[in-house]
Amino acid sequence: MRTLPVDVLAGDLVIGAANLTPVDPSMGVVGAVFQPNSAYIPSRHSRSMEDTAPPTELSVRETNGRLLRCAGVDLIDLSSEVGDEGRELHVLGLEDYGRYFDERQL
Repeated sequence: MRTLPVDVLAGDLVIGAANLTPVDPSMGVVGAVFQPNSAYIPSRHSRSMEDTAPPTELSVRETNGRLLRCAGVDLIDLSSEVGDEGRELHVLGLEDYGRYFDERQL
């Protein structure tokens, strides 16, 4: 399955990376395990299951610097309960989905 390597940003600050894969092609949703860097602060950049929205607006860009146009980016951090695999990144309503993934691919 093809992946799309991206940087995850809070404003202009890169807080980590991910390798996006299809989650729900019909809705343009892709996701990945988030790989934080030293700039990542969970209380600022992510939410828990009880929160309705992350405290900071996030964006994603290709490794060549091109921002992905989408409806939103969601980062849920459950790593304190389940380990590093618990940092879930979802990109919602990805425009130009077919440019990155086969729309039938799951």
